[in-house]
Amino acid sequence: EVLLASCDEDQQLQQLRQMKGQNLRLQVSATGEVTWQATSEKSKLKNSTAAAFLAETMKPPPAPPTQVLPATDFTKHQKSIGGKSLHLAELMVDGTYSVPVSATIPYGMFEQVLKDKANEGIEEELQEVLEEGDLNEARNFLEEELAVPSSLRGALDAALGADAKALDAGDWQRALKKVWASKWTDRAVASRKQMKVPDKALYLAVLVQPVVHAQYAFVIHTRSPLPGASPDAALVELCVGLGESLVSNAPGRALSASVEGQAINVHVYPSKPEGVFVPEGGTAIFRSDSNGEDLEGFAGAGLYDSVTVKECEHRSIDYAEEPLFFDVQFRSQLLLKLFQIGRQIEKNFSGQAQDIEGAVTADGKIVITQSRPQV
Repeated sequence: EVLLASCDEDQQLQQLRQMKGQNLRLQVSATGEVTWQATSEKSKLKNSTAAAFLAETMKPPPAPPTQVLPATDFTKHQKSIGGKSLHLAELMVDGTYSVPVSATIPYGMFEQVLKDKANEGIEEELQEVLEEGDLNEARNFLEEELAVPSSLRGALDAALGADAKALDAGDWQRALKKVWASKWTDRAVASRKQMKVPDKALYLAVLVQPVVHAQYAFVIHTRSPLPGASPDAALVELCVGLGESLVSNAPGRALSASVEGQAINVHVYPSKPEGVFVPEGGTAIFRSDSNGEDLEGFAGAGLYDSVTVKECEHRSIDYAEEPLFFDVQFRSQLLLKLFQIGRQIEKNFSGQAQDIEGAVTADGKIVITQSRPQV
């Protein structure tokens, strides 16, 4: 299991730094507090074992079948796309929720673009920069110098239909290149090096969607990961605005509640001082969708970037006027609705526990943006 946590207390960070190299036993409370203590126990999964597993799992994908795949072709070409795209296509949408219009730039397109005549010499120069170890310079070089084929926009327009207008909110090509370049962020390179995953084994598909105009964003853990939780309980997290503030290390807390049947236990009330919102006129997001996610022994999720075409807005939240905070009936109805949708989606995937991300629009509609197996 992999714990993703943030810490803004300097004293705790210093304590953790002093324990570098030691094995720690971690516990997470119902309120999300993480505590730790040193232990002599060894990790159950050795890097060598994980590396052998990954070498077998992360096989090279086929050549890109086309520049852009519409959502209707996701299952047909599932070896060319990542889990984010595939799981969306596998959802059985029945009216209780919807999914955004989606298109995916498949595995191998980045490598193909690098070899395009318009990018002659770029691949060699990139390799030279990488050999010097300057990852920031490598990313900047790609963002500034890589030429994206003009035909890619036409393919995106065809796949997204009327929703392609969201690409016009800003420089969509730069957003795409930033996602491709995130293959070489410090954390991504360090993770691959630790697990002995060579750069050439990691492929990035890119899922393209219009950003949902969200009143709230949520994550549903259909099987609560909290210690001692009932196997029938789900953990639901909610914040005002887009999910960026929910999954990032922004100050404050999201609403956190355990839901089981009709029973609701709120652990933490929302306190994030700022929310993230779709800019006026809308925008699109280019989401990393790598072949290194949801794999045993490799924390591939979250390593690679997702980038909006136009930067989203940050606004202060007035909790005195926020029904998620003070309206018990509204909050309970929403939590129960999300719990039921979580169970429905879990059945969709043969009962396998899911981590589900999504949004609630101003008129109360539920939009699912991602569902992945709990690992």
